[in-house]
Amino acid sequence: MNEELSIIFPALNERVRLIPTLNDYYSVFGDSVEYIVVDNGSTDGTKEAVVQQFPHVTYIRSEVPLGKGGAVYEGFNHATSDIIGFTDPDGATLAVEFTKLLA
Repeated sequence: MNEELSIIFPALNERVRLIPTLNDYYSVFGDSVEYIVVDNGSTDGTKEAVVQQFPHVTYIRSEVPLGKGGAVYEGFNHATSDIIGFTDPDGATLAVEFTKLLA
């Protein structure tokens, strides 16, 4: 991917919160950014939900618990864009607010 921005979402059993957050980011950015979900070993169907609803998301699953910081670091290692950001999957940072960081 050659998007200018990569956004990393560290996740652990976040299916219920991550899907609406990804919907929010897609509604603002569409396919113009690289989305990376780093799964810390979820058992709640996070992977299945993300892969089914967002096939263009880069999904990285770690079998070893990385913690939030480790998951973000792993996402940085896979990001291909010049600008890399991350946000929690709980929707606390709305996509429209994230755009202000790029202004």
